[in-house]
Amino acid sequence: SYLVRKFDEPSGAEIKTNTVYLGAEHSFTKSWAVAGEYDLQLSKENITGSSTTDNIFSVALRYSY
Repeated sequence: SYLVRKFDEPSGAEIKTNTVYLGAEHSFTKSWAVAGEYDLQLSKENITGSSTTDNIFSVALRYSY
């Protein structure tokens, strides 16, 4: 995904963010499943030129009835 955030004056800053993700899910039984996801988020700010990289890991155990 792609996101642009623009801020009002006086800063006039703009932050551009790109996110990619990969996820998988496995069902053990009809009721139980486990899922995992990895997100990589890259952001860059236009005034200072600073950038950030976020590595986001998610794990879920799901029960449905």
